[in-house]
Amino acid sequence: MRLGKAIVSAIALASYFSVFASEDGTVADQGGGACPPQVSICMPVYGGEPYLAAALDSALTQTLQNIEVICVDDGSRDGSLAILRSYAAKDPRITVLENGINRGTHYSRMRAILAAKGDFILWLDSDDELYPDIAEKVLAKANATGADIVLYSVKFFNPKGEETRFCWWKMSLKETDGVRDSDELIEQVTMGRISPDCWSKLWRASCLRKMAEGLGPFSEASHIVKHEDNLFFWFALKNSRTYAVSSLVGGKIMGYRGLGARMKTEPTFRKRWVLDAAQVQRKILSSEEDPARLGRARKMLKSQFEKHVLKIIASLGEKDGLEAFSAYISSVPVPMQGEILSAMKRLSPKLAAHYQRAQTTKGTIFGNSDTPPSTDPKKKNCEFLSPRPEKILARLEEVPPSWTAEPER
Repeated sequence: MRLGKAIVSAIALASYFSVFASEDGTVADQGGGACPPQVSICMPVYGGEPYLAAALDSALTQTLQNIEVICVDDGSRDGSLAILRSYAAKDPRITVLENGINRGTHYSRMRAILAAKGDFILWLDSDDELYPDIAEKVLAKANATGADIVLYSVKFFNPKGEETRFCWWKMSLKETDGVRDSDELIEQVTMGRISPDCWSKLWRASCLRKMAEGLGPFSEASHIVKHEDNLFFWFALKNSRTYAVSSLVGGKIMGYRGLGARMKTEPTFRKRWVLDAAQVQRKILSSEEDPARLGRARKMLKSQFEKHVLKIIASLGEKDGLEAFSAYISSVPVPMQGEILSAMKRLSPKLAAHYQRAQTTKGTIFGNSDTPPSTDPKKKNCEFLSPRPEKILARLEEVPPSWTAEPER
């Protein structure tokens, strides 16, 4: 029992909410009924020991105290899980879920969504920090406008802790009084005005639950290491109707610690980066049957990582490069593959020629779609090459077993 903590929580909350805190840490109204948290702050955690305490403190010291913090430990090999358990023992607002093994950020996010009880969800990475009033203020914006998504700005810091710049794409958007159609965000991403991330946004939890319930099956089959934000963003938009923009600066985002070094020194990591891009792109594009929406999705994804993907492929060497390029070009419908091949011809004529010879020999170049040719002209643009790249991905992946969103203390 946590009666002592409940009394302290009640005193702290009464002046702001005129409510009482129950002994399990939930907020109760004066009639005795439990009130769900207004905001769930969700945090996937993997190897975040040096920065985790600061991230947790930034969540727990929000001026909006009617919150919960859902932490999903993704098989950390350092002291992260011990830190999470220690914090959870001291603050009943924290729920700790344990994956047991490393299953990827996307998997952890879906699990956090289904465990969250709040009306809205804020995301926090284990090496980042939220500013104290951001939950309160973006919640007020969401309630005032009725928006499903509220965007806000962040500040960027390098691994040394030095401020580098504002998140420039957020600064190009002005604060809105009302709401806009969420589909507009696709164009904003394509034009480089915003980032397709899940952090720096407040999300209506009911919209994300619909997404998570739909993505659950392929979360189990997709151990996605990189580019998971693109996957999250696209399917979250499909379940969200409106967005609003706040001019608030909501937190500190730390630069990707060690990513640059790994990209330079670890060929396997670079290949994994490409294969995940292929997997994410294929998942998104294969979910769209409407040609117009399919085209918009392809433009968004191309703007996000194609230039970098092709350069990495060209750096992998003949065997790995050919395998990675086969996976990437097969992640788009057949009619869209020509532009990717043309781009590779400009970047690495030798690799492009090698790919063409291999595909011509097997009789699969620009043919052998996953399904028989469609008689519907509108669906011909949605046919994909045979999923040979899935076998490449399977060799690098561990398919997680069935999972549950039930909280584990």
